[in-house]
Amino acid sequence: MVEALFIAAVQEDAANARKVELKSKSLQELKELLSRQGLELGTKDQMITTLLSHEAKCRENLKTFDAKVEEAATQKEEELDS
Repeated sequence: MVEALFIAAVQEDAANARKVELKSKSLQELKELLSRQGLELGTKDQMITTLLSHEAKCRENLKTFDAKVEEAATQKEEELDS
């Protein structure tokens, strides 16, 4: 449980650092970042929120994918051991 709290704190710090980084970018740079990702443009704050949400969703999708790969590898290993 302590480890989970530590990980959550580290992730929150990283998200805050990323938000500060995005706020320091110019409006044009933000528009380019969102356009490359196919995301909706808006005000600077809206674009930052949209991009942070998109990045969080991508991290969650990657985490899910990694879990599925690990599960498939374990299953295949068990099949080969049998």
